[in-house]
Amino acid sequence: MKKTLAVLLVLSLCFSLFACSNANSQDTVVDESYWDDAPTMKIAILTALTGASKETGDRAKRSVDYAVEQINANGGVLGKQLEVIYFDIGADQQSFINALQSAVNTEGISATIGYSTSTYTVAGSDIIRESQIPNITMGNSAGIFDLDNPYIWQARVPDKIGTEVLAKISFETYNVKNPAVVWMTDASGQSQHDAYVAAMESYGATIAADIGFDRTTTSDFNPIITQVMDSGSDGLALFCTNQQDGVLLAETVKQFDYPHPIGSSSGNFVYSFLDVLTDSAADGWYGVSEFNLDADIPIVKEYLAAMEERDTQGLGRPGWSEAAYYDSVYILTEAAKIANSTNPQKINEAMTQIKDIQGVMSSYSYHEDHSLANYLWVAEIDGNDIIIKEQVYRD
Repeated sequence: MKKTLAVLLVLSLCFSLFACSNANSQDTVVDESYWDDAPTMKIAILTALTGASKETGDRAKRSVDYAVEQINANGGVLGKQLEVIYFDIGADQQSFINALQSAVNTEGISATIGYSTSTYTVAGSDIIRESQIPNITMGNSAGIFDLDNPYIWQARVPDKIGTEVLAKISFETYNVKNPAVVWMTDASGQSQHDAYVAAMESYGATIAADIGFDRTTTSDFNPIITQVMDSGSDGLALFCTNQQDGVLLAETVKQFDYPHPIGSSSGNFVYSFLDVLTDSAADGWYGVSEFNLDADIPIVKEYLAAMEERDTQGLGRPGWSEAAYYDSVYILTEAAKIANSTNPQKINEAMTQIKDIQGVMSSYSYHEDHSLANYLWVAEIDGNDIIIKEQVYRD
């Protein structure tokens, strides 16, 4: 009797587990009719609408709103109007996580776009993976690639590729053989540092000084640049953002009157960075630019004219970040057309078919590392201007 009861209990438990498992699997099935019947295609935009980086959000909004107006004026997406919903990431990682969670929980979201801080994307990876909603991030560090997340896409050329270009021109064009390297110790800085050092050493260069800093706490760069000046270096590589750390670092280097070539992160080749520096502090810096405002490309000229017309806040010339937001909207709508659906999972599958879409920052194609941009530009800063040189396509 006891043996029979035990068997019945085991069978009951198995049926219960099967029922729970079946119920859970049903919860994750997308109702196809929802996406067919939805009157709009919704994209969530993650950017800073408040806090210290609010200007970044203002710039993104200027670009995205223009893209939405263009798309809707031309019939929308699959006969639906495009709708964007902004989510404020505030000024820290937890605020980004909260905004991302709210975005993916919003009914009808087909995709999300943002943000430019790679560590934020890394921190939000599990949310993106579990939501099965594609995200185009503005970050481009190797840490994002290492996630192997099928729902994360990088709008930009990975910083490893851009940094290898920087190392090549450092060694071959600027004759740097013993560089000092000053780098932020977050995921993006680590990625750029590692790629630069490996590339320079492969050319036969020797690193004269290797100095990391925490960009969230470092405000006095005098001790760091003192070490650089004493290192015997014949060139300097600066891996920093175009925000407070980059501004302080540039102005400190300028005060020390460092006499050798200075290469820097691609994110610093934007006018929003140069315009806040005093005394042309980044004059002479070289590197790669992700956005060429002087490109002889019709879509770029049209975009720049529209941004100038819409500049009611005195934001000035656009940079790579807002151009990438603009392009990302078009990439996602193109994927929806390829998929013939606004279903997020179908859009994600269609991203692998993106091929040579011409945007304002770059042209875009599917690459196996889930990055999309196809090219960069070699550039040098001349006073308060960015001089664009040759175009460099990724291999």
